[in-house]
Amino acid sequence: MSLDSLMMNDPTELGPGAERRRHRRVPWSAGIRGVAPGGMEFHGRTIEVGARGLSLRTRRRLTPGDRVVLHLDEVGRIEAEVAWELNDTDYTLIFRSTLEEQDRIADQLTWLINRDGLSLEDERSDPRRTTPAVVVASFGDGLVSSCTVLDLSVFGVALATTDRIPDLGEAVRIGDRLGECIRHMDNGFAVGFHSSARPARP
Repeated sequence: MSLDSLMMNDPTELGPGAERRRHRRVPWSAGIRGVAPGGMEFHGRTIEVGARGLSLRTRRRLTPGDRVVLHLDEVGRIEAEVAWELNDTDYTLIFRSTLEEQDRIADQLTWLINRDGLSLEDERSDPRRTTPAVVVASFGDGLVSSCTVLDLSVFGVALATTDRIPDLGEAVRIGDRLGECIRHMDNGFAVGFHSSARPARP
């Protein structure tokens, strides 16, 4: 369940007055630094992120078409282009990097967004390898299951368990993420997170 394959509405094609997205974006607030044309540095916060771009809030005035360099902690340097001015402080940007770099960015963003909600530590040497973390899944009827994370993304998690497996469509909470059971697997199940299940960071 990679971010790149699951995100369906990222801001890769936007126009005034319309939401023309190919990939989905996810609310996520994190501090970000940037360098605008002319070498002027600015600071801001992300609003939403996706596999191919992000939206951010900054006091620095940007113009659609501007090429900027972004620095996001634990992700690194990202080249991007301002695609849309949402208002005086909010902008949508698309990544201007190779497909390999975009894949790395998407994977790291996936991990960071999920890490806090699932209380996971980044122990992966290979960014695509599944994590052996153990989490507790809580169900709508108040029962819980101890589960091992097989794979996770911004929009869902695959879990193995020898405890109770929820019914399809049943509500499931993992950390501060709320979703529902969308698939049964051998000795486990998959959860699809609700888009508004994770509160933004302060």
